Amino acid sequence: MEAEGPKQVGPRAQAIGAGRLERIGPILRTGILINLCLTGGLIVLGYVLSHWLLGLFITDVDARVKAEHLLHIMLWSILVFGFQAVVGGIMRASGVVLVPVGISIVCVLGVELPVAYLLNARFGLEGVWMAFPVTYLAMLGLQTAYYRLVWRHKQIKRLV
Repeated sequence: MEAEGPKQVGPRAQAIGAGRLERIGPILRTGILINLCLTGGLIVLGYVLSHWLLGLFITDVDARVKAEHLLHIMLWSILVFGFQAVVGGIMRASGVVLVPVGISIVCVLGVELPVAYLLNARFGLEGVWMAFPVTYLAMLGLQTAYYRLVWRHKQIKRLV
């Protein structure tokens, strides 16, 4: 999931370094499209092959059925995680690192843990897994809000 960094931060940083700030929007759209196609395709494979893949590691039928159900609860949210990584990567490429990382930390500590605790009380183990999509959606919302409301209006300049 975090492998998004090397493949997308490079073009962003190059556009900023070259003073071609008009390229940031198309690079952002390309990153989102790549995430949608590549990660989305892998997610579809994950759904289609989940029973077989889990069977490689889990021999107990009941445990495999439960694991597959839990995997299906959160698998789609990896796409949302990828979207927020693309948006955060744009900002990191300009040297703005603390805010995107801070948003991620706040979401894990302030959203994922409390939501997992509350949903666990209501749904059991399924509730813990439900916290992943909730957290990734919060990350995407906050990263996008910061990008649109603050970062885009800052003067972006080369770091070197």
